[in-house]
Amino acid sequence: MQIYWVVSQYWFAAIGFFAGPLLYLFRSYFRVMYGAVEVVVSWAMIFLAVVSGTDAAITVEGAQQAFSNGHPLLAKVVAWVAGVYVSVRGFENMGILKRLTKAEIEPPKS
Repeated sequence: MQIYWVVSQYWFAAIGFFAGPLLYLFRSYFRVMYGAVEVVVSWAMIFLAVVSGTDAAITVEGAQQAFSNGHPLLAKVVAWVAGVYVSVRGFENMGILKRLTKAEIEPPKS
């Protein structure tokens, strides 16, 4: 419950306002490392989206009760989609596609 209290405070939003520019600087100087961290975080997001709230879904009645108002399902889907999006951004920041297709796009130098 203490974590919920912390993330519900206004000053926690201020931390996010400062974290964004600092992470942008980190990304500017260490793009591949940032992308790798981004991919790992995205996998954690996807995993947590899938396993969160599954205790109530052990029985069919529990699942129906847990998802009867639609919000837990919506939260899980949004978290899963966000994890996939962050994963794509991480691979883009690491330049994976550019490295894989570089030999096909650019002619060999003589």
